[in-house]
Amino acid sequence: MLRIVNRERLNQKELVRLRRARDLMDRWYAVPLDVPTMAHAAFMSPSHFTRRFRLAYGETPTPI
Repeated sequence: MLRIVNRERLNQKELVRLRRARDLMDRWYAVPLDVPTMAHAAFMSPSHFTRRFRLAYGETPTPI
C-alpha cells in the first residue's frame, strides 16, 4: 500500500486528484492500466502526473 510521503510540497487539489488515480489503480488492479489513463483520471498530463505521483508517493506510477 502506498502512502503519501511528501505532503508539504503538494496542494490539497493535487492530492485529491492523485488519490482519484490511486483509487482507479486499486479498483482495476487486474486490468493493465497505462500512464495516460491514470493521468486522465487525475485530470493531469501524463508527464505532470508522473512527476507529481513520484513526489507524493516516492515511486513512479509505471504499471508492472
